[in-house]
Amino acid sequence: MRRRGNNTAVNPERAHLYAEFAHQMAQRSSEALARTRREMRERHTALDTHPPTVLRMQFLEEVTPETPLLELSETRNAEISTELERLIPALQREAIEQYRMNMLL
Repeated sequence: MRRRGNNTAVNPERAHLYAEFAHQMAQRSSEALARTRREMRERHTALDTHPPTVLRMQFLEEVTPETPLLELSETRNAEISTELERLIPALQREAIEQYRMNMLL
């Protein structure tokens, strides 16, 4: 891991914080994810959102995926990804700042 200019640890194989997060989520076993979900359900705090996060998770688990009305071609998907890529540094800084602020609560 190396430190980027924004003072976050990012594996050199990944371009930014979000790529690192996606990689780490992909590496988690289904058992670990189930355990995390279970722990989240058990943990209700006064700081939770409305509706509570656990209810949002439950809703998403119960939703049946539908056939998409629109599917992007590989080319169009790459074009959109390239266009959005420029926003990542600012979003990453904001996410880190929000995380740090929440750690102070």
